[in-house]
Amino acid sequence: MVGYRGLEELYEEQLRGEAGVKITVETEGQEPVILAEKEVKNGENLNLTIDIKAQKKIFEQMDNEPGTATAIDPKTGETLALVSSPSFDPNAFIYGLSNTQWTEWQEDPNNPLLNRFASTFAPGSVFKPITSTVGLENGSIDPNETFEIDGLTWQKEGWGNYYITRVSPSNGPVDLDDALVRSDNIYFAMQALDMGADAFVKGLKEFGLGEDVPFTYPIEKSTISSDGNITEEVLLADSSYGQGEVQMSALHLASAFSIFLNDGNMVKPTLLLDEADGESWKQGLISAENSSLIKESMRRVVTHGTGKAANLDSIEIAGKTGTAELKQSKDEENGQENGWFVGYPTDGSILISMFIEHVEDNNGSGYVTEKAANVLAELKE
Repeated sequence: MVGYRGLEELYEEQLRGEAGVKITVETEGQEPVILAEKEVKNGENLNLTIDIKAQKKIFEQMDNEPGTATAIDPKTGETLALVSSPSFDPNAFIYGLSNTQWTEWQEDPNNPLLNRFASTFAPGSVFKPITSTVGLENGSIDPNETFEIDGLTWQKEGWGNYYITRVSPSNGPVDLDDALVRSDNIYFAMQALDMGADAFVKGLKEFGLGEDVPFTYPIEKSTISSDGNITEEVLLADSSYGQGEVQMSALHLASAFSIFLNDGNMVKPTLLLDEADGESWKQGLISAENSSLIKESMRRVVTHGTGKAANLDSIEIAGKTGTAELKQSKDEENGQENGWFVGYPTDGSILISMFIEHVEDNNGSGYVTEKAANVLAELKE
């Protein structure tokens, strides 16, 4: 075994090749006689869709912060970057890994040995465009319908001490656009409760949650909940804004957002150049009219809402921010916060999904948004 990780492990047999053998008999004064020969079989080459420029810029922007990022071409599905941060030097395994180095990596709280791009995490509010799509398409969400919401907390009668919290108060009735721009958890919780668990779960399954990601490299499947169902009202409400038990990979989120740039179809991501590109994983997830509504709102997220860190002069960006709070229990006051940004330049040439852990003391999702926007700006230069 030569390859112990990543593509080298996955394609060990193809990359390794086979040694050649030649058995000869030599007699003094005579030409050697070949008794048996096996030709050498060189290992195959793998040609990836990864753009080394995009990969390098994302890795540098993440600056060894624990997290992950994926960049794709939303039209072709070509994966342009798969970054897991922090990283480690794999050559250490080749030249002899010391016990000291191994212990250092294992005890590092940022866990450099974890392959984060293949893992799933709570998506937080970057999940809201998915919830919006499900509701718009099944007719439970009317984009013009408004909700009267007062204060920063809300609960349905009978929830005891549990409240939904939003990050900012509204200046009046809240509609879909306002809820996306300000990232209003209460609005989405109300919409999910009106929609009902069956319709919500059905819509999420249409996005591929709960099934294997059709990708060359094994990616952990995204989940709706621990058992794939939602039977409690509080879990339904929390799931609507990407909390609860929802888990998604950065790659799956990028593919999901491709529906807004790919005529409603969710692109099938590819990693090898000889794979067919431009194929759909899921088709017809959103109408052109509804897609236009959400795209306009995601542009306003950047110009007027929670994603202002991506409002650059050099490039027009649209997208959605997200902060996922991790708690051991509902009674815990504060937990670890992980930040997300999923976005794209408005020309639709590239789509990036970035996730960084422990942003609670570092400007929350704005910290991630700024980094993702810097990458998009640098790649457009």
